[in-house]
Amino acid sequence: MSILSLEDVITSTCNNCGTSIPTNAKFCPACGASSPETCTSEGTMANSEGYALDDHPQAKSSSLDNLLLFLAVLVFAGLFLTIVGTIPVLIMTVGAVLAFRSGDVKNMKVTARFVQIIVILGALVFGFIALNKQADVDKAAARMDAAYPEYSKGGGDPITFSEKYSPAEQREILDGVGEYYSAESAYNSSKDDRNRFIAWAGGIGSLALVIQFLWVGPFTRQLPVWRAARSHKKTNTKNKHIIGRDSLTPYSIADELLKWSKLREDGHITEDEYQDARMKLLNRR
Repeated sequence: MSILSLEDVITSTCNNCGTSIPTNAKFCPACGASSPETCTSEGTMANSEGYALDDHPQAKSSSLDNLLLFLAVLVFAGLFLTIVGTIPVLIMTVGAVLAFRSGDVKNMKVTARFVQIIVILGALVFGFIALNKQADVDKAAARMDAAYPEYSKGGGDPITFSEKYSPAEQREILDGVGEYYSAESAYNSSKDDRNRFIAWAGGIGSLALVIQFLWVGPFTRQLPVWRAARSHKKTNTKNKHIIGRDSLTPYSIADELLKWSKLREDGHITEDEYQDARMKLLNRR
């Protein structure tokens, strides 16, 4: 008969008291909690809804979500390097850390919504400035139209110009030409300012969409996956050291033997499994 490895037998931990439980145990031997509230029959950690974490409908890793989160991190990294973007990125980072530690996405969503509100307000401000610049563009264009008749008279041969118009008319025409050039300069400057603020408003406004679709959504869907992976890692590490270490104190050996004995008496494990576990424990002293 082959010796049964206790690492194969003990594969999960009671959520109620932390006691190690064999795969075929129906109840925790220490506190009596039933397996649907603590562990699945395969030894997989389960949540309060009765899903094994590996089978939870929201605990499926998504390559698309991971890609979207990666893109969001790249955007936030670039934003972090700007003067105005450092604080919002830090706020969202704090929210993400709190959500990961607690398993509740509320903190992440609150910080993300706060930044989104600030971003949308900023986009509205830049949009309002762009509208004012558009008004300046329209005024400059009207000045150009008004001065164009005089400006058009100022072209051509200077000799013909001097012969065709009187000195008073020449001064009026030259004033119109100067006005046209001044209006043209104001027109180009206002148009450049308008385009710049439109670009700022569009870029800042799109950041709100980035936060929602590249950050909040994927983070919310992936958080159960990350938490499940973390929980499994801790569980496996803990179970490995329950009986897997080279030395156990007499008290811990006696305690484990009592637990295995109770499992045998309650019919949750066979006599052979109990004897294999007993020999394994005694040989670890």
